[in-house]
Amino acid sequence: LLPDNLSYIEHIFEISRRPDLLTRVIEYRTTVLKISEDDEIDTKLTRIPSAKKYKDIIRQPSEEEIIKLAPPPKK
Repeated sequence: LLPDNLSYIEHIFEISRRPDLLTRVIEYRTTVLKISEDDEIDTKLTRIPSAKKYKDIIRQPSEEEIIKLAPPPKK
C-alpha cells in the first residue's frame, strides 16, 4: 500500500469511528513500512488523535500507575 492509500484508509476508519482498525493501520505503517511519527511531521500524513486515545485505553498500566490500596482495618 502506498502512504496516500494508508491516509485514505485512516480517514475512513476515523469517520466510521473504528479506532481499533485505525490503530492497526498505524501499527502497520510504523512496523512494516518503518515510517515513524517524526518522519511524518514533514509530510502531509498526520497522526489521528482517536487512534492515540484508543491505544492509551487498551494499554496496561505500569506498576507506578497502579493505585495500591491499604489493607482493610483489623477489628
